[in-house]
Amino acid sequence: MTSSDPTWMSAGEIAEAIRTREISALEIADHFIARIEKYNPALNAVIFPRFDEARDAARRADGTPAGLPAGPLHGVPYLVKDIQQTVAGWPYAFGWKPLLDRGAIGEETGFVLQRMFDAGVNTLGSTTVPELGPSGHTISPAFGVTRNAWDRDRVAGGSTGGGGAAVAAGLVPWSHGADAGGSLRIPAALNGLVGLKASRGRSTLGPAHSDVWNHSCEEGVLARTVRDVALGLDTMRGPAPGDLYVAPEPLRPYVDEVGADPGRLRIGVLNESVMGLDLHDEAKAAVDVCGRLLADRGHTLDERWPSAIDDLDMQRHQLLIKAVFVADGVADAERRFGFTATGDDFGPWARYLWDLGRSISALDFVAFNGWRNRYTRAIATWFEETGNDLLLMPALLGPPPTIEEFEPQPDSDYKIMRDHMAYMATANFTGFPAMTVPVARTAGGLPMSAQLLAPYGREDVLFRVAAQLEESERWFERHPDLDG
Repeated sequence: MTSSDPTWMSAGEIAEAIRTREISALEIADHFIARIEKYNPALNAVIFPRFDEARDAARRADGTPAGLPAGPLHGVPYLVKDIQQTVAGWPYAFGWKPLLDRGAIGEETGFVLQRMFDAGVNTLGSTTVPELGPSGHTISPAFGVTRNAWDRDRVAGGSTGGGGAAVAAGLVPWSHGADAGGSLRIPAALNGLVGLKASRGRSTLGPAHSDVWNHSCEEGVLARTVRDVALGLDTMRGPAPGDLYVAPEPLRPYVDEVGADPGRLRIGVLNESVMGLDLHDEAKAAVDVCGRLLADRGHTLDERWPSAIDDLDMQRHQLLIKAVFVADGVADAERRFGFTATGDDFGPWARYLWDLGRSISALDFVAFNGWRNRYTRAIATWFEETGNDLLLMPALLGPPPTIEEFEPQPDSDYKIMRDHMAYMATANFTGFPAMTVPVARTAGGLPMSAQLLAPYGREDVLFRVAAQLEESERWFERHPDLDG
């Protein structure tokens, strides 16, 4: 794709084209704004548009001397996820109608967002999220249904569903997100993108937070290429004063790992049902495809996997964390805006979590921390004792769910997340990095992904191996038909 039609260019390619004056930042902004205006009404991925501000920023960027860009991402379009991180002076809602109705405005800018802004990205708006965040779809009473760009009858995932739909549809080359229970990897898997949950403490959650979801959350980007995910992480990563966890500094930038030789690795394989759940044949096929691609590169596949993953308590504890997160977020909003929430302020799933979260005791939370410690040590010990460098496993348990599957009742969300997304939480509970890669397609042509889990701090290995898979599959050349 050339700069005359930058729709499917990567963020890195756009940055280079602007830097060399092959195309102007304003031309780029106009192009992607036009795509949002054309396709967003059907997808419902972008909210709080900042088109006038983005055009002004692009004009300022174009006024810098040639060869002296404002930053390495000078003029590259970007979208901000509407949850957890805010931007000072910008509206936010976290997918919740009481915040939307009260016209919530950010009081401070998240450090990772400021790092992206300082690097020069041009933010065109925000992206939709499910109500208060914890869901595997992006549907809310505040903003409605966000649809999958590949099949508009299917969900775009969550909670970074708006970002997933927008990047898959070519509305932007990449988008901000965060992953506390699969919220980057789920939309990536459903939309044919690359999604990374980085190691615990890889980037700061400040200034608003030192911890989200009890140390389960990491910031990042959704993108179509491995290199763009690395570029985003390189820009965001690093601690800030007061952080509770700080991941070990990488030996070199992650973009330098893309294309680097990983050597011949030993990779464990989990490709069967766990926790009594049914693993769909097409999910198994995606893992098989990924395994064959890895074997073709000379890696050794080991059919062993950590037995700790087959633990029914994982689902119960994931529900506990979601509920506490919602209850805490609502309490914070009540303090900030001086109101008392009632059951009528929520959709069914958020109401269920709010009620549950307020009933959880300190002892329940302490018990969860004890379980997580044992779980993490079991997974870490498996890597050490087997000598495996990675674990290959499913991303989702089946093809993308339809919107109709999320019936308006409390247990439907939990059932769908349990049935489709059970393999996601391991990375969050352990703090280990994990990446989903869209190596396969369903019989109907929808994206299907596999997932790779690495030991703590080894994003470098994930980037090297994912780049090999990308070179073989070239998934970034596959795009949805938005006009059909």
